[in-house]
Amino acid sequence: MLGAGQLFALGFGGIVGVGWVIGLGAWVGQAGPVGAVVAFVLGGALTVLVGCCYAELLGILPACGGEIAYAYDICGAGACFAVGWLLVLANVVTLVFEALSLSWITATLIPAIRSQPLYTLAGYPVSAGDLVLGIGGMLLMAWLNVAGLRFAAKLQDAFTLAKVAMISLAIVVGLSALSPVRLEPLFGPPAAEWVGLRGVLVAVPFWLSGFANVSQVAAEADARVSPRKMGLMLIWSIVAATAFYVLLIVACAGLLPRAELLALELPAAQVFERRFGSGGLTRLVLIVALLGNITVWNSTLIATSRVLYALARAGLMPASLARVHARHGTPALAILSISAIASVGVLLGKEAIAPVVNVASTCFAIVGAVVCGLVLVLRYRDPTRPRPFRVPGGLPLAWVALLSSLGLIAVSLATPSGFLRRVPVEWLLLALWILGGALLWVRVRRSQPEMDEEQRRALILGAERDGAIPLLPDAT
Repeated sequence: MLGAGQLFALGFGGIVGVGWVIGLGAWVGQAGPVGAVVAFVLGGALTVLVGCCYAELLGILPACGGEIAYAYDICGAGACFAVGWLLVLANVVTLVFEALSLSWITATLIPAIRSQPLYTLAGYPVSAGDLVLGIGGMLLMAWLNVAGLRFAAKLQDAFTLAKVAMISLAIVVGLSALSPVRLEPLFGPPAAEWVGLRGVLVAVPFWLSGFANVSQVAAEADARVSPRKMGLMLIWSIVAATAFYVLLIVACAGLLPRAELLALELPAAQVFERRFGSGGLTRLVLIVALLGNITVWNSTLIATSRVLYALARAGLMPASLARVHARHGTPALAILSISAIASVGVLLGKEAIAPVVNVASTCFAIVGAVVCGLVLVLRYRDPTRPRPFRVPGGLPLAWVALLSSLGLIAVSLATPSGFLRRVPVEWLLLALWILGGALLWVRVRRSQPEMDEEQRRALILGAERDGAIPLLPDAT
């Protein structure tokens, strides 16, 4: 069973991974240091609002799968499947991002790993080392998760604590040597300040998305952790992660003039070596990045496998995905299937990073908007239902969260990373995934025996916390 601290570690560890090392140069280059800070503060504030909606529904339905349970309870099986299918896409491309980042950072830390390219894709070389690290990492994380949630959660705790301690040291060093003059220009290129800020803002849902992992494993929380406390852990993980990003941007951007900073391959790490003439702190930051990479990878795999498991055991996915490992009690086939699909994305190399981030960000924004909408529907439909946690400010703030999420979706779809025969890559990926989901829905509904709706409701919403329906044997 997961305690409150482990839930916070799962949320914070799921947010703060390796993205800050990979993305910081792009954030400062697009929006400038102050513009990037503004984007993260705005995006963080919006995410906190969305997180409050999550916390309200989590308090009502602390069930495995989080968003899919909420969608089923309020709108039925079709909405449940649609939300789950979008979550799977968002989390699978997140796993691709983590695998690509692992090979990039490891090769920077240990240059000898770099080998002759096997092929080049869109100007980016892909070597055997990249594939071995990315796909090998995918297999290792799959094995750790098949071995059991308890083990994976302990790994999450240890790595999150180590990561926070080491990156705090790097931020303190950066802030102590910061020069305000080096922060100028404060925003992006002249006459394009809004474009740069928008470019960073649309990706914020991706950089802060890991908080939802808390809701997806709520049924596996210790019975002594109240639903209200679960919601608070979810919200505090967002606040802590937003503060982390803001401090990191300022600490790194204030160490070097912008032109020198952006000339570095991984500015968030290499800025310390360039500024202080010592590679020790740079290696420390890269090691922290690897720890972050593992925590996000781990928490994403935990959450996604639980979504697939919850859908499958309720007859909304192929039944084989609901099988649990005979010894460890984990959804082994779901874990292995997700990892296998994500491994295919590793073959695309670094070129896949930008569209992967944009697709995941759009999916997370859509699911966030759905959660906000579900809060509003339930408030109007069943206003007297007990709510251990309520959105501060009530309906007006829930409406602000919904409208802001819809705005983010529109902006993200209008800001593609590239085109394939004049069609934005992100649009094409989303369209293909939606089509695949529609075909799968038809196949599952035809091929699987009809399930009694009361039975499905019990399986999705869960009597797990009362012990009537075991969720996963290893969770106890």
